[in-house]
Amino acid sequence: MPEEFPSIEAQIEDNEQQRTPCVLVLDCSDSMRSDGRIDQLNDGLAEFERALKADNRTRDRVQVLVIRVGGTVDIVQDWTDAEYFSAPHLSANGSTPLGAGMRVAMQKIREIKQLLISKSVSYTRPWVFLITDGEPNDAGWEEAAAETRRDIAGDHLKLWPLAVAGANTAKMKEFQDPSDYVYALKGANYHEFFEFLNNSLRVAAGGPEGSKAQISLPAETITIVR
Repeated sequence: MPEEFPSIEAQIEDNEQQRTPCVLVLDCSDSMRSDGRIDQLNDGLAEFERALKADNRTRDRVQVLVIRVGGTVDIVQDWTDAEYFSAPHLSANGSTPLGAGMRVAMQKIREIKQLLISKSVSYTRPWVFLITDGEPNDAGWEEAAAETRRDIAGDHLKLWPLAVAGANTAKMKEFQDPSDYVYALKGANYHEFFEFLNNSLRVAAGGPEGSKAQISLPAETITIVR
């Protein structure tokens, strides 16, 4: 985040409105180089930034964190209100340590919740979007998947596992609550997906504290994997 932007603590102090935390865990492994996927992902993130800032509700109430998973796990955008969100430019290389990526996501969710509570600011249930065109291949990913399921069962987060063409949906389901689904992105329609995400966050950000927004999937962009 550019240095002139206020810290997340200052952002919360300056704006006491309820927040909806959103984490993007993005697969940027070698396979994302094919078919222009990484370029389309970057274009989608840029559109997501524009849409978030254009809407009063999402700009003031949504918090965003972006985790890049490709060889290593890197926080490329730490927690910030949407008003100050700057879409990172991602490159593709390396393996797919999704388990480690989800562990970082869960830890960062715990941290932002503690910070919001300390500032007496309410929040709705955090959302995590796990987007991949492959499968986890880091040691211990199964334990990370079990930890994720426990956090979902405890209502600590809502997970949206989103499979791009080629993804191993069976392994993605290991991260999800057994009663919920894995979702598939038709083609590489990142632009349409991020438009859906922004509209959905707008709905979630308007709900009461701890609420669980009911979201309608755009059938032309996202399908359910049974």
